[in-house]
Amino acid sequence: MKIVICFLLALAGVSSADVKSLLDTTYTDGSGNKVTLSDLSGKYIGLYFSASWCGGCRKFTPIMADIYNKIHVDKKWEVIWVTHDKNETDADEYFKEMPWIRLPWSEVATRGASMFKLTKQHFIPSVTMIDLSFNVINPEASLDIEFEQDDFPWAKRCYIAICFLLALAGVSSVDVKSLLDTTYTDGSGNNVTLSDLSGKYIGLYFSASWCGDCQQYTPELVKIYNVIHANKNWEIIWVTCDHEEKAADKYFKEMPWIRLRWSEKDTRGKSMFKLSKQNYIPAVTMIDLDYNVINPECSNLITLEPQDFPWAKGFL
Repeated sequence: MKIVICFLLALAGVSSADVKSLLDTTYTDGSGNKVTLSDLSGKYIGLYFSASWCGGCRKFTPIMADIYNKIHVDKKWEVIWVTHDKNETDADEYFKEMPWIRLPWSEVATRGASMFKLTKQHFIPSVTMIDLSFNVINPEASLDIEFEQDDFPWAKRCYIAICFLLALAGVSSVDVKSLLDTTYTDGSGNNVTLSDLSGKYIGLYFSASWCGDCQQYTPELVKIYNVIHANKNWEIIWVTCDHEEKAADKYFKEMPWIRLRWSEKDTRGKSMFKLSKQNYIPAVTMIDLDYNVINPECSNLITLEPQDFPWAKGFL
């Protein structure tokens, strides 16, 4: 719990002068008109990070656009889109679906990369909320925007995060054990049952081959897993979010752990994903030896603090 509190408070303390300087450039709207920082005076700003290739972004963008269209005038809110697309053509096409302004493509790799650091995340979609004085009041507010629409400007994230995590801590270990009680397969096609995992910590890893962030994260997770899984009694169960079985099968060849069978992806797999209480991937849910969820989403913590296995302290 201390990490959650300190993490968010530290981010909230980013210098407003630095943030203002970072935002001080010229943007464009959907009609190609120029918009400067002075035009945004007196407005809350949301930095929206997403990409056309990201399935989670495709799902979230219309939700956020609907909310934006309803409240941005009355609430004095502007959104700046910072693309994570791989080429300008895809970004231009995707921007046609958005009602707000955007950072120019020419600044995405420089100013855009610095903006993304404000979130301290490795995933998209992600929204960083900034107040009228250029203070970061919520480094990552996408969940708040989607599920707490009436709580604009979503500055209470630190409290929501704490309550969120405490609620997840109370998930019944009996329910979790029942959810995990099926047959998995390893990379050689051998069956692995829940009894085979007795005495091991379990990480549920949610990712997909189409997800660029997953493609970057998986090799990092593999490195950490290979170093510590034997000594730490840790097993990972991969739950694919791929759309096609062939793509999932190919992607799994890069992984040294076990997987949930494709036939259970849309049933048991979806129920497992609910444990993370996230709308993004990659995500890792940690479960202890007694089948308690000790951290609903610790993908960042694993790579930032691999020595702190089983990463329960991001939660307590």
